Amino acid sequence: DLERINQMTSTLSPLKFVVARKPSTYSSKPTNETRRAKLVAAINEQVKMINGEITGRPYTANKTKKDKAGNITTTAKKMKKWYWLDSTGAVYAEIHYGPSTLKLSDDGKSAFKAASLAAMVKSLNLVQTAVNSGELDTLIATAAVSRRKKA
Repeated sequence: DLERINQMTSTLSPLKFVVARKPSTYSSKPTNETRRAKLVAAINEQVKMINGEITGRPYTANKTKKDKAGNITTTAKKMKKWYWLDSTGAVYAEIHYGPSTLKLSDDGKSAFKAASLAAMVKSLNLVQTAVNSGELDTLIATAAVSRRKKA
């Protein structure tokens, strides 16, 4: 046994041993980037739903779950539309982060209007650009804090 330990020690001697801990890949406090990514993904889902309405093929997102036995089940994800049509055919939408509606305008208005579903896709793409550039970080952070307080 002593001979084996000496051999192991001589083999590992070039290594520099330290006390260290691998940082967690999951942060308990989401960063702006993770919040942006979450909102961008949600906007993408809305765009897919609108494109589904335009093409006549409704979009359904799926979610997968793994149980304790390791079995994977796929079910349809429950999705809420952020947009609606009025009697004239105009389309309105609001942007949500969790249960909170983001007030995008300076005067506190949250809904915006487009002439058609195709125009709403363009509007949502503009919002996505604003999210990616960080313009909505303070609104997202406020919504995230209020979401935590409700839970």
